Amino acid sequence: MKKGTKKYLFFEIAFTGILIGLMFAFSFTVLGMIPLGVASATTVFIPVAIGIVCLDDFKFTGILGLGFGLASFFRAMAPAGALDPFFINPMVSIVPRILAALLAHLIFRLTSKVIKNRYVNAGICGGMMAFCNTLFVIPSLIIFNYKELGEILSGWSMSWQHFLLTGIILTNMIPEILVGAVITLIVFIALYKSFLQREEEVLEANEVVE
Repeated sequence: MKKGTKKYLFFEIAFTGILIGLMFAFSFTVLGMIPLGVASATTVFIPVAIGIVCLDDFKFTGILGLGFGLASFFRAMAPAGALDPFFINPMVSIVPRILAALLAHLIFRLTSKVIKNRYVNAGICGGMMAFCNTLFVIPSLIIFNYKELGEILSGWSMSWQHFLLTGIILTNMIPEILVGAVITLIVFIALYKSFLQREEEVLEANEVVE
């Protein structure tokens, strides 16, 4: 398949649809939303990272980010953690996920220019997708639910509130970054060895012939 052809476009659409389907499937199982008591640590961002690495197309990255946000939005209707109901707000569940996906893709583009190893870039992309997700979601959660969060933490001093929020962020973010980097790398290796490498070889052969 040559990028820009109808056949490749069909592949991009089909692959994106599969990844979005996986995100929704993950969202309603412990594989996608792991309850940590106060909130839920998500692995649903991993298909987004895989889509970024495999497709490298900002249009489909935006669609994957939207799918991620919608999966989070509908998952919030069956909360597993105390903060999960706040994600019913699209400004917390949907918009930050689209922005996170686009930023992670931009970082992937930048690191690809510096690091020529596609496997390393895949792992970095998985970790950065988790980081960007936290970077956009947590501030949105605080901004759009400031009053409600204040009521929940009203019995704590300001310093303890900061300590608790920092603990929640780190408890979610660090495992997500590590898991995202490792799983994205493993899945990309499997996909690359199974068919992406073959497609690259075909394209290179066609360029030589031309």
